[in-house]
Amino acid sequence: MYLQGIVVPQTDGTKLAYVSYTYITKERLTAQQLRASERALDAATEQAGLWYWNYDPSNNRAYNRAYFNPRCTRDFDLSTILENYPQAWLDKGFILPEYCDLYFDAAERTKAGEPQVIFEAQVEFKDGVIRGAEFRFTNLFEEDGTQGIIICTGRLIDYEKLLIAKYELERQKPSLWDKTLLVHAVSI
Repeated sequence: MYLQGIVVPQTDGTKLAYVSYTYITKERLTAQQLRASERALDAATEQAGLWYWNYDPSNNRAYNRAYFNPRCTRDFDLSTILENYPQAWLDKGFILPEYCDLYFDAAERTKAGEPQVIFEAQVEFKDGVIRGAEFRFTNLFEEDGTQGIIICTGRLIDYEKLLIAKYELERQKPSLWDKTLLVHAVSI
């Protein structure tokens, strides 16, 4: 409970006390539940190997404020909040220059209301290592259909791309069965 009071002197020399109270247990409980939900999201994205951030494009200003999960702040040496998003993200050089147009286009397309945009780009970590990543920008629309926040995720895809390349190489090789038939055909 939140209690606030004020004493107001009266002209007859007496004092009048005004007291108001607010039952804040429900608000405090809601805030605790929200924080627990945020911590659970941080843990889930960490376990899944995802970068996660969100921003609200509805302010229709030249900049937006993006909120980043702990994995983003650790891998890219960011603060939890980044002003002037997405331009500030691009200015920091995490996305290699040849992919900046793709990144900015994804941000603009989701801001324009496209439900989801997926693209691949090369990213540079704070230690200078360059890796391939897949990014997904997803609109979370409000119940009435208006645009809400935009959720962004990113994940490394180097290993996945390597496995696909190895698979394609193996597929192109003749199978053992084909070689056996060739040997038998020559022996006859």
